[in-house]
Amino acid sequence: MVIHHQKSVDNWLDAIALLPSGSLCKATSVQPLGEIKAVNKSVTTMLRYVNDGIQGVNPDDTDAIRRLRAIDWFNRFIDWTFLEGETAGVPHWQAVDIIGFWNEYYAGSQLPEEKELWWRQERVAAQVWQDEYRNGPNADKLGHIRLAIGAAPVGNDIPMQSAETAYLYDCILDYHGYDKYLALKNRDPYSWPYHCGRWEEMDRTFMAAGYFVDWLLGESGPYAGVLDGWRSGKVLGGDRVAYVESARVFVEEVQATDAYKTGRFKGFVLFTTGGGSTWKEYETGRDELVAMANMLVEEQWGMQVPMPIPVPPTPVPPTEPSVYPLLTLARGTYLNVRSGPGIEYRIVGRIGWDTRLHPTDRVYHNSGNVWVQWGSLGWSAQLHRGVTYLVEFGKADLSGDE
Repeated sequence: MVIHHQKSVDNWLDAIALLPSGSLCKATSVQPLGEIKAVNKSVTTMLRYVNDGIQGVNPDDTDAIRRLRAIDWFNRFIDWTFLEGETAGVPHWQAVDIIGFWNEYYAGSQLPEEKELWWRQERVAAQVWQDEYRNGPNADKLGHIRLAIGAAPVGNDIPMQSAETAYLYDCILDYHGYDKYLALKNRDPYSWPYHCGRWEEMDRTFMAAGYFVDWLLGESGPYAGVLDGWRSGKVLGGDRVAYVESARVFVEEVQATDAYKTGRFKGFVLFTTGGGSTWKEYETGRDELVAMANMLVEEQWGMQVPMPIPVPPTPVPPTEPSVYPLLTLARGTYLNVRSGPGIEYRIVGRIGWDTRLHPTDRVYHNSGNVWVQWGSLGWSAQLHRGVTYLVEFGKADLSGDE
């Protein structure tokens, strides 16, 4: 908790002094994080460097291009000022515990191949941060700073590959957990599973695959729409008491999760403080921040003794070519396919090769209109109809059928 700082407001540090240990504070520049640490060293701080105009990916990206893109982005703020400057007597590098990667680059509307471009860039950036910054020439100043990845907008899922990246490179998964309201003081009964708590189901899925990862909510708070925050007549109508009590309900829901109980939940921030006219319906000032800090103390936020994390199964990475078996198709061998998950297998076409299929690349056949590759749901195939199907194994030969 609690502060999502864009610009300072009067006496905002009064709330920081009250925050319990481990509360999360996020800012868009390093200077206010220095002010925060000067007042309360026990809080966790997160830097969100705002330069969304340069975040982007291309279909022809290689890992070399992704690496250069990541280095260019990191070097825009990991500079002399970050490494040698200070605010309120706190060195800037000491003022930052977490750096947030790009913002809201995942969407449920993305095709698998689109989403893959983003998680591949994210993975390379995580590796670069781990290898070349945390363990690089300035490791004494950057080694403690973890990278938060995903930053998924509310109602959208983070792919399994991001959990794998977090597991491999000590990252934290970031979800924007806004609390949905249907009308004035009328919370959506499904807000937790589909909006503010959607990350919990993702966490269950990731744990089942062997990825016990850390989480934070880089944005949160009551909302009804993009511009409708707690001050809106569609949400809480600016009722400060109702705002605090809505956050209390949310906090208690978080405290019931496995991630919180096992110490894997690293905090949440309420959007936003100093957001200007665009975000005026979300504006959280000094009085709201103080009330929120007192509520967290009452709820004993962060005071639990973490339960031991169960020994996870060995993770089975979803996309790494080294761990997936090669598929060998001899001449005259065919594959059945089906038209979607959970749909009964039916003959929709055939593919035959005298080759080995490797999941690192799409394998084409004949004119290139037919292919097989590894995807998030398994082996998939595209036939002459231009539709993607899932590959079926161990079924009858399709020879003679088209």
